[in-house]
Amino acid sequence: MTEPLPFVGKPELLSDTVSEALERRILSGEWVAGQRVPSEPELSQQLGVSRSVIRDAVRSLAARGLLDVRQGSGTTVRPPTDDTYTDALTVMLTRSDLTVGDLALAREALDLQLAEIAAIRHEAADLVALELHLGQLVAAAEARDWPAAEAPHLAFHLAILDATRLPALMILLRPLQRLILATSIPVRADDPSTWPVEREVAILDAIRERDPRRAREAMAAHYWFIHDPVYADQHALPLSDLLTQA
Repeated sequence: MTEPLPFVGKPELLSDTVSEALERRILSGEWVAGQRVPSEPELSQQLGVSRSVIRDAVRSLAARGLLDVRQGSGTTVRPPTDDTYTDALTVMLTRSDLTVGDLALAREALDLQLAEIAAIRHEAADLVALELHLGQLVAAAEARDWPAAEAPHLAFHLAILDATRLPALMILLRPLQRLILATSIPVRADDPSTWPVEREVAILDAIRERDPRRAREAMAAHYWFIHDPVYADQHALPLSDLLTQA
């Protein structure tokens, strides 16, 4: 049986201490994804605190995406997910005074470098994924169906990130890429000529040829809209307005 924790400090901090102790079990791998954790009474006895303290700690970890609490089936460890990270980024950006244009510039800075790295480090499986998503984007453009194009557009850019073959970078940037691409809306959603299809083809060609300079140039061409006056009104929109409507 686990020894009770040596709690020190104000009673209202007990749940924070318990939360940290349980979090260590998850992050250390003592509790693995999908595992059912000890019940509230069991944890209360193990750690030497009240059930209400355990309940508060578990609620906190569930809110952070580490535990999954379901009535009648107990509490389990959630598999790793970037949803909580994305939600936190969304809140921070929504409360900022940034504009859509500010986010577009950040996206450009990231993607120029990612395209270069992907051209150097990609593997055969990455090309398969990129070609699949690009094919879906082309099909949506031919059907003049922007809603159908959004998912493969996001998937294409995430596949470029994956093609860098840098696992730490992938973990750090996937949530941000998802959020950034969610704000990528053409001026004319009903006009495929304003969609990025041809420029995505050029990016894929450069990556396939392992040409980092051309991949960067193709990605830069993809961002022509940042400096085009026709997009000025859209880029001036407060980011908070766009994100709260999403």
